[in-house]
Amino acid sequence: MNALRESSTYQAILAEGRKQGLAEAWAEGFHDGKVELLGLLLQHRYSTLPAESAKRLDPLTSAQLNEFALAMMEFKGIEDVEEWLAQHLP
Repeated sequence: MNALRESSTYQAILAEGRKQGLAEAWAEGFHDGKVELLGLLLQHRYSTLPAESAKRLDPLTSAQLNEFALAMMEFKGIEDVEEWLAQHLP
């Protein structure tokens, strides 16, 4: 078993798995950070923001979160937030 772990093939597979795991963790953390920041901005702008509105950002893709961030600049009220989310969530 020890010889297997020392083989170059095993080491290459292990390194690739680590690389892939780090990339996935980074992407998830980046997404979570975007969601948190947008939630904070929404809370700051609309102090009466329902908690579920911020939670509805989580299923959005990174590209959708970027679109939402840009759209936020044009929102006039919380109704615009809800309308945008209704149009972009399944």
